[in-house]
Order: sequence, then structure tokens, then C-alpha cells
Amino acid sequence: MDERLRQPFFDYLGDPGPESFLAVRDVVLADPRYDPYGGGLDVTLSEDPQSLLEARAQLRSDVVNLLLSPGAHMMLSFIAKKLDQQEEREVESHIAVLCMKGLKGTGDGSQDRPYRVLRVSDEHDHLSWEQLELRRQELVQQGGRFLDRVECTDGQVVWFDVTDPRAALERRLG
Repeated sequence: MDERLRQPFFDYLGDPGPESFLAVRDVVLADPRYDPYGGGLDVTLSEDPQSLLEARAQLRSDVVNLLLSPGAHMMLSFIAKKLDQQEEREVESHIAVLCMKGLKGTGDGSQDRPYRVLRVSDEHDHLSWEQLELRRQELVQQGGRFLDRVECTDGQVVWFDVTDPRAALERRLG
């Protein structure tokens, strides 16, 4: 991990709060390697140790896109558990929790204060964390912002602000 990411990330881990989370998020958004729709989470998790090592290497290689991904850190925790690396499992699990808390600190999931995600997979991580099941998802444009409106099977509606990822994608596509 390069220094531009390392210091803000470690600052967040040392003092997790909305401001330090958003500072890391801003560094990720500004990085030219940031790809909100990249396939960094497309790894195969199996029982085979060599396959697990390859999956871990793939997840770690996409640090810009997965640094604040709760799901990526949960996968890394799972891999560490399967490889009998207890300390690493605990560290990755703790980071996953902090990433989710950071995401939840960006809003309250309402239309007025949606959660500010870096990747659509963060939305799915949130739903899984809250034990919610997706029924329908739609993109809504509102006052210069782009919001994902997610309706869950229990009727709950959760809002996510995807303005920044959408802008990054537009920059990538020219």
C-alpha cells in the first residue's frame, strides 16, 4: 500500500470516526486506479490452501478499490481462518467491522442522508450486515446527486449515495 493511502487508513484505524473515514474515502476517490465497478471481489474461495493464497493475493493487489470494503476484509478474514492464521483473521475481521462502521457513519440510510458508498458491493455488504434481503434497486437522480434506492423484502427502504462512484466512472470513460 502506498503512503498516500497508508497514513489516512492507519489514522482511521487508530481513531475511527466519520471524519477520518471520509478522509480515507477522499484519498481513494482521488486515486487514478479507483474503479467503483472493478471486479476485485471476484475471487474463488475453496478449501485448497494454494487457491486460498491466490485469492488473498488477488484481494490484496486491489488495495485502492478494496481498502474500505467490508466484504473484502471479511473474505480476507475467512481466508486467514482457513489457513489457520488466527491473528490475521482477527485483524481482518476487526477492519471489516471498522469499514462497516465507517460506512454507516456517512449517513443514516434515509433519502436525505444516504450512506455514501465507494462500490455497489458496499451496498450489498450493508444489507448483509443488517440481515436485509434485496427486493428491488433503482437509480434515482435528485438535486445533482445519484442515489440508489434499495427496497428490501421486509419493506424497508435504504438509500445509498453513488454520486462519487458515478463521477469516477464517467472520468474513467472520458
